[in-house]
Amino acid sequence: MDIEYATKSKFLEPCKIEIDSQLNQLTTGQKIVINFSESGGYNGEIIVNIKELKTSFSTFWENTDPTRFPARIKAVATALKEKKCFGAYKITHNNGELTIVRIV
Repeated sequence: MDIEYATKSKFLEPCKIEIDSQLNQLTTGQKIVINFSESGGYNGEIIVNIKELKTSFSTFWENTDPTRFPARIKAVATALKEKKCFGAYKITHNNGELTIVRIV
């Protein structure tokens, strides 16, 4: 399924800041963590594929309604694209904590 990147989200700026501050770890295959002050949201693990020239990212998310895609993970995917971090990533969300690792 293809999901459009976020155009606005309260989660986007914190994602960009954390990805930027942990960019070296992310690009060398290490796991990075983003903690949000708000808990809640959909817990789970989703693989996303960020491509340079696309207006959406691809995912193997198992739901037929793209509007139900987790907002925090959508914000991470958008921040990854904006930071030019292309490729496949495994993103896990658990009660306000996101982990991101690049899949080679």
